[in-house]
Amino acid sequence: MCDGINDPGGPRRCPSQRGERRREYRRALYAAQKAAAITDPAGPDSTPGDHSAIAADSQVREACAAASAAFAAFTSNQDFETLRRYESAVRYAGELVATQVDAEISARLDPTELDRLDADAAVLEAAAIKHASEKRAVEQRVHDLRAKLRRLPPSERVQYLDEIDEVITDFNQRTRTLQAVAAEIERRRLAHGASEGRVAAEVLGRYRQYGTVVPDVHQSTTKRAQQVTAAASTVFPADWMTASNNSRRMIVKESKDRAYYQHQSRVRVSEDTDYDYSADPKSEQTWATRKEMPPAPEKSTVDRMRELDWPDGEPKWVAVRDPETRRWGWKLRMTYKGTVTMSELRVPSSASTAEDTHRTAIHEMSHRVEAFNVAATAACLSFRERRTMAADGTPHPLQQYAKGEYVRPDDFVDVYVGKQYQSSVHTEVLSMGMESVFGGSHGGLKGRHGYRADPEHRHLILGLCATV
Repeated sequence: MCDGINDPGGPRRCPSQRGERRREYRRALYAAQKAAAITDPAGPDSTPGDHSAIAADSQVREACAAASAAFAAFTSNQDFETLRRYESAVRYAGELVATQVDAEISARLDPTELDRLDADAAVLEAAAIKHASEKRAVEQRVHDLRAKLRRLPPSERVQYLDEIDEVITDFNQRTRTLQAVAAEIERRRLAHGASEGRVAAEVLGRYRQYGTVVPDVHQSTTKRAQQVTAAASTVFPADWMTASNNSRRMIVKESKDRAYYQHQSRVRVSEDTDYDYSADPKSEQTWATRKEMPPAPEKSTVDRMRELDWPDGEPKWVAVRDPETRRWGWKLRMTYKGTVTMSELRVPSSASTAEDTHRTAIHEMSHRVEAFNVAATAACLSFRERRTMAADGTPHPLQQYAKGEYVRPDDFVDVYVGKQYQSSVHTEVLSMGMESVFGGSHGGLKGRHGYRADPEHRHLILGLCATV
């Protein structure tokens, strides 16, 4: 699912930052590792009192303020105790938010949909078991028919060839039907989870601007890719997306292969930049209709390029309509075709369902925003290191997940949450958590659809979205 440029085995996900930013993250990583080694693996008491009741807005705001104060304490004294207390404060705020989110979900969404999904999944599982048991019988039937076929003259083989074809075609059709049913159930699961995610985003909107800033993407990004990233941005705090937009420009591409985010990539683009007709505003001219315009500007493209200090690209005069005044005017369009450095995000192509594309885009966008969010990364590093170390400070042994990818397993909803990056900036804690809580994957971290529940991870994600 994720790649990063510095990992062994080729371009994996998310290169580390450099300079002071990188040192800051490494200090956070060191503090997280020390935090994981404290004698009490549960850390400070993050859940005082009984929160089975719905938290009041004032309680949530107080918890958010406490988390902000805890982060300020950590930044002034970066040790394992202050980091652990910060992570704990974030989870506590998230636990309070979760009570409100769950109450809204119960009131606004159809509770029987989950029961129907589970019932349909049970029927599918029984059918799949039966289908698997029939496979051996079908293979034996085909084997017997082919054995008879070899003993017959060519003129008598047609009947048996037709029967073999019919048996194989019927079995394959039933296989495809089961696969289609399974895909539809998964689509419905993701759709229901995404609906719960929209409710969660609305609740979080009580405490901050939420889901109102769309990504600023390069103009060569396809219309569908723009729509996909814009939809994914609705599950992020506005501040996170603003910080993303104020950084390196991002290009979004569609791919049938594995999606990824790469913070710094060399990509080949074709981009147009329009400049006004003249550097002197008094000499600007506009026309109500395009037909009124003269055939060409008096000024040459070379003269205008000289005034602009020779921008890159091939020059051309074009007629452009002002979106506000609705009047036409000449613009110098510079078309540049070449390789530039920017961030690159890959999302699934249209071959994937809308629901799967949405949760994947959320995952990859999470890697984008965490590159500019020290507070979120610090909490995620603390969470990962604490969860993947024993009480005596011994880390869980590394296990190979894929070529060049290693994880430290815990009782995460997926072992991938414990992936170890060479980069000290990125984890899979935020990305896997965001796609689960807001995109509906992994049972929403609530123990559905055969996944184990991880309320601690869910509280961390909701807490980060409320406080950071």
